[in-house]
Amino acid sequence: MVVDRRGHGQSDTPQQDYTMAAFADDLAWTRARLNLKKPVVIGHSMGGVVALELTARFPELPRAVITLDSPVVAPQALLDSLVPAI
Repeated sequence: MVVDRRGHGQSDTPQQDYTMAAFADDLAWTRARLNLKKPVVIGHSMGGVVALELTARFPELPRAVITLDSPVVAPQALLDSLVPAI
């Protein structure tokens, strides 16, 4: 499944501030509406920033996160919650 962020692609374009937190909340809402249990979240470019924000805000939500070409520094809360890969 591919999601158009609010204000991008074919989604609505409400007049408001567009923040990574709002985009992450939208993804969490979409996951709940589609009844996805623990999706693997893949984000390209700014989508990777949103994926990391989603994980920082809702660490129990994704099974895994993959970022591609995303210029990010992970928030400390996210770094603290990571489980080492085996």
